[in-house]
Amino acid sequence: MINAYATARLHDEAEIVFQEMQSHGQVPDSTTYLALIRSYSESRCYSKAEKAIQMMLTSGITPSCPHFSHLIFAFLKADQIDEAQRICSQMQEIGVAVDLACCRAMMRAYLEHGRVDEGISLFETTRGSLKPDSFILSAAFHLYEHSGSEPEAGDVLEAIGLHGASFLRSLKVGSKLEPT
Repeated sequence: MINAYATARLHDEAEIVFQEMQSHGQVPDSTTYLALIRSYSESRCYSKAEKAIQMMLTSGITPSCPHFSHLIFAFLKADQIDEAQRICSQMQEIGVAVDLACCRAMMRAYLEHGRVDEGISLFETTRGSLKPDSFILSAAFHLYEHSGSEPEAGDVLEAIGLHGASFLRSLKVGSKLEPT
């Protein structure tokens, strides 16, 4: 039921169902929290979504990447990259690895907003744990090239060839920045 309310962006109703569940002695599980976090995130109730993640941790349930991703994606959709980055860091601090979808979303934001150092840092910290796809490799190439790191750009280009990935030439660093 909470999931249905989340889909309809009715976070107040989702919260009522969640509280009624608890008042009847039902203990929320990971899936229940995921629906609640989704409901809050899609309704732009970011602090409530963060509180739900804290409630999970307090109750001994370790959130997975999707729990954090709903909030990260909502922040990115609202162009709140610093907030998305903060949640991504919190996720990693408790030992939850960034998944491919989350990495792609963060890389896209860094690339489009010209945040070169942050994009390179994310690529370097996740490349050992994730198998990067065409987008991530292409974004990393463009970020390295933009920063003047030609040897690293060459290494990424070589990795693109080794993985049989497509190179996405159309990506542009800073494509969402206002022209000056």
